[in-house]
Amino acid sequence: MKNFFTHFFAVIALVAGVATVACTPEDPLTPSADATVNVELVSADQISATLKITVQGISDFAYLMSDKDDLEAFQIIGSGEKVTVSDTSKPQSFDIKIEDLAPSTNYTLLVAAHVVGGEFYDEVVKAEFSTTGFGQALTVIEQMYDGFKVHLTIPEDVKQRGNAIRYTTACLPMFNLQLQREFFPQDMLMTNAGQVTETDKTIIYDEEHNVPRDENGDIIIDEDGLYETFSDPKTPGEPGVFLAGEFSWYHLQEYDPELGPGNKDTGPFGWGEGWFVAEYDYASFVPVWDSPDFEPLMSEEFWTGYYERIQVDCLPPQPMKGNVEIEVSDKKPIDALIRFTPDDSVLMYSLYIVEESEYQVNVLPLLNNNEEYMQWFTASYFAIFNGPTMTVTDGSATEIYLSDWYIDTKSYAGKTFRVFVTGMGDMYGHTQCFNTTQFTLPEKTLPAPEVTVTAVESSDPYSITFNIRNTSPDGQQITEAKFVCNYVREFNTILNSYSYNSLLEQLGYPFGPQEIQAINSSKGFDLTFTSRENATSRVAVLVYNWEGTSNNVNASMSPAVCEYTTPRAPYRPKVNSSLFTELLGEWEATASMRKYVASEDGNGGTWEADGTQTSPVTIAAGVEYPETLPNSVYDTYDKAGLSKSETDALYTEFKKLAKDYNNRTRGFNRLLCLGYNFTSKEYMLDLVATPFDLFCDEEYGAADLSLLFYDFGPKWNLEIDQDGSVWLPLDMEREFPMATWNFGMDYTFYMFGIGTETYIGGPLYNQKGELLTDARFPVEVSDDRNTITIKPIEYTDSNGKKETYYPCIAQLQNGQASPLMPCIGGDVVLKRKSGAKSSSTSITPRGSYEQAEAINGLNGYVAKPMARPHTMTPMDVELMVDYKRIELEERVEAGSEGFNKRVDKMFEELYGIK
Repeated sequence: MKNFFTHFFAVIALVAGVATVACTPEDPLTPSADATVNVELVSADQISATLKITVQGISDFAYLMSDKDDLEAFQIIGSGEKVTVSDTSKPQSFDIKIEDLAPSTNYTLLVAAHVVGGEFYDEVVKAEFSTTGFGQALTVIEQMYDGFKVHLTIPEDVKQRGNAIRYTTACLPMFNLQLQREFFPQDMLMTNAGQVTETDKTIIYDEEHNVPRDENGDIIIDEDGLYETFSDPKTPGEPGVFLAGEFSWYHLQEYDPELGPGNKDTGPFGWGEGWFVAEYDYASFVPVWDSPDFEPLMSEEFWTGYYERIQVDCLPPQPMKGNVEIEVSDKKPIDALIRFTPDDSVLMYSLYIVEESEYQVNVLPLLNNNEEYMQWFTASYFAIFNGPTMTVTDGSATEIYLSDWYIDTKSYAGKTFRVFVTGMGDMYGHTQCFNTTQFTLPEKTLPAPEVTVTAVESSDPYSITFNIRNTSPDGQQITEAKFVCNYVREFNTILNSYSYNSLLEQLGYPFGPQEIQAINSSKGFDLTFTSRENATSRVAVLVYNWEGTSNNVNASMSPAVCEYTTPRAPYRPKVNSSLFTELLGEWEATASMRKYVASEDGNGGTWEADGTQTSPVTIAAGVEYPETLPNSVYDTYDKAGLSKSETDALYTEFKKLAKDYNNRTRGFNRLLCLGYNFTSKEYMLDLVATPFDLFCDEEYGAADLSLLFYDFGPKWNLEIDQDGSVWLPLDMEREFPMATWNFGMDYTFYMFGIGTETYIGGPLYNQKGELLTDARFPVEVSDDRNTITIKPIEYTDSNGKKETYYPCIAQLQNGQASPLMPCIGGDVVLKRKSGAKSSSTSITPRGSYEQAEAINGLNGYVAKPMARPHTMTPMDVELMVDYKRIELEERVEAGSEGFNKRVDKMFEELYGIK
């Protein structure tokens, strides 16, 4: 900074060839011999000059720049810049600044005046002066509170090569951050709002010149109502970095493929013809870039053409007498109260709270480790964009709890935090005050809390209940708690990516205040979920005390983890129908398809037809399997270390489970359907993996054999009523999924009813628990038994809004579901393959459903099956709901990791770099 100011004022002092004239009136009619007009040059630089006009006995005067020396006084008074003199009794001086001048040019200022009494002063006063020239490529012309001016002189050798200069700017922390992220000056100039010039140019970065404007001075806006900006908004005192580098014109026909990726139409960077090729030795730079000793600024050494970088600071603010007092109190291991009290002279203030490691590791290096920069940084656009900061615009006294500033403060015990506040005496921040403090949170002292989860015995096959009770030592209270619950199969899959504690911390469902109060009671809190029959569910609970200490759910035999298996559901009254044999066989299913296409602006979308698809379907009484194993299966298990006798023992258990599965299928009056390839072909849902296929597959693995009958598929059912009606039942809460393992793809597929705005995964209930509509697709069977037609579910709510649901496929991973595209948009028609048996009984489906209102059934939200007090977790489902992003002031994560997450997000938004 010292060198810069020395150079700047030395340039201003270089004034060439100045002459001033002070004339004494010779006209005897002049009312006063004491009237005088004097003009002298104060300073001149390359594009402006300041002159002092001193008058006495003059009531007013006017001045203008002109290359004509024969203008009369009345002409100057009529068209020049007018100044009125308030006190004519003594000499008065006026500093006049003339801007937008050309460098190394001679100018003349003409002054005409009225003496007291109204007569013209008898002479036109002339002042001749010259602006200085630019002796280097980059010259700082002026510093302003909201920006700066830089003059760029194209070097002669650049002109001789026929090249241009590309230039851009960034605030100091953004420049340093880009270097850290390996976004080097050559990259910054190619993007980052860079501009090109082939001629000498004075470049202005301030609020007025920060956007492109047309000849009328209006902002240039594109067809989407957007406009460019050349730099981020600047604050008083902010250090900026200005870059300029030589770029050559790229001609497509000159492209050499050996220089890098690209082709004859785009060139080495994938762009078309234009100013974009930096005069830079990329071939030499890359090896150095990959070396262990590489420093980011070393990248500047490989420019083969002109390149220059200078730091330019905005005009610093004037100090003000006022202040914003900072007071820290009520410090706990997880929180503290911070109060800001401004005095009356502070109009508004910006505050910045940062954890010490983040400040030292992330923030200071961006500021060249200059702590004095924190005053402007606290109020800067960069800090606002990257957080955590805010501006109190009304200048009122405020208080902030640390827990309101950060997302989660449970791990902050013993950590030190810095607080910075910049007060402003005006709305532009031209006058400022600054204050800072730091504090350390106390360490934790209490032992870890404990919670015990036990299963409540029940005869309900579709419901499970767990009791959760605080069993912490010393009778300490639990202040926060979260839970997750799911079937063991899904739970174990999720634990491949999470530990219990991390799963609960990141995806756990929080308990409310009343539930936590019940957990702290002697009886505890009963938590109930829906379930499938004969299914094992697991629940895990994470709790915290007031110091933010949690129990260790990861510990072996943790009392915070519990499992329970629901009893079997009783079979339904047996239906005796010939359809159980007449519909068996091989079929080909056909359906018209549709897909959801989002609009280009991201607001909504439309359903569009997407042709038809077919799929083979097998209708069977149950799963099939051989009575004895082929030798190839013994070889597979031998590789896994199991003997023939051990393999036979497993297969004996398998056959028992298979018979049980088939008995259940018939016990619910159902037929087993295999195959349902109505989505993208990549999911291969026309290929069926039976339980026996999974038993023999080398890649498949399961904790126990019962999971083979959960995982196989794609499977679905046809259900036959006592009156002969046929249905396709739908209930993701009570039924096995279509498939969870499909030829190496470990996904979970469910059948859903998909409409145009909503979708259902099971029966719909109202808030009283009353059934609104049973989720069963009506099925028509032709008289000859050779055609089966699956019709949609039609539902009309109490407002008269109708929705039509078709049986489609959704993918479920880690509890999140989304329908696969394309999906069915019409009847599913099954035709019996040639050579199959037919029959002659007529089947008529049941009539339409009564009208009733569904919960969350409108506006793109899922119409969910009724759940007990809490649904299975994480088993929430989401479709193509159009979410409109609402930008709010959000809490942030403290520390270096949180800082880097925010930076990653910023780089993706600004540059598309992940």
